[in-house]
Amino acid sequence: MNTEGSEWGNKGFANELAGLFVGRLVAGLCAMFLLINCCLPPTLAAQGLNCMGGCNAVQTTSVKLSHPLYPGCLFFLTYVKYQCIGGKVSYWVQSFGPVNPNDPGCSGWNTDVGTGSNTNWTLVTWMFNSWYPILAKHIFNQDPNAGFVTCPSSVRTYNFKQASCTRIYGYVANVVFEDFTTVAQAPHYGILQCGQYCCEIGYDICVDPVTNKVITHGRLVDQNFVSCAQIVPPEVPEGSNYWSNTCIPACVSVVQE
Repeated sequence: MNTEGSEWGNKGFANELAGLFVGRLVAGLCAMFLLINCCLPPTLAAQGLNCMGGCNAVQTTSVKLSHPLYPGCLFFLTYVKYQCIGGKVSYWVQSFGPVNPNDPGCSGWNTDVGTGSNTNWTLVTWMFNSWYPILAKHIFNQDPNAGFVTCPSSVRTYNFKQASCTRIYGYVANVVFEDFTTVAQAPHYGILQCGQYCCEIGYDICVDPVTNKVITHGRLVDQNFVSCAQIVPPEVPEGSNYWSNTCIPACVSVVQE
């Protein structure tokens, strides 16, 4: 009996199985990668503020946060960190949307905002500003030394830039969970600047030494007043599904926590 040929045949068959397994594994990982990365439109990262002056975008981050207006509904929030001349840091909220619009806690959000041409654009614009104190508190809590910033002797300040007039656009993102299963298509919203005008909002944060709770206080640092009705809305990014027809005033008030 030719055992050598049989041995080589078994080895060849084993190698073929191994190659098939690796190939399928690679294909599966590639599919997961594409599925996850299809959540954001390819042109979204290119959108930014052009009124930042001597500031450069240094980092774009996405986090999962809850909003007090919609308890039980978790949102994806993407923001950009800017490094400015003189060491000053500013942030800009770029886009947001529910992690899973089918969650029971998101029913209020789905009703209030709507979709497409029925979207409540005024509410969406307000939501961008209302993320500022939430995001400021989140960044503060990530600081390992935050517990030592006690009121009123010390305070941390986080500055946010926003366009005075904004155009909101919407796109549909596939919601992907940790098990890589697409469970829903969720409407997300991005923001475009209309014109060259900006406002700046600062949030002062510290820890109350008595209650040990984080205290936030927002204030309008600077604002350029302009009539949004006179501005021609910029083109929305490719891949957008819906958008506001006009530029909407933003930063008209400072949202407190």
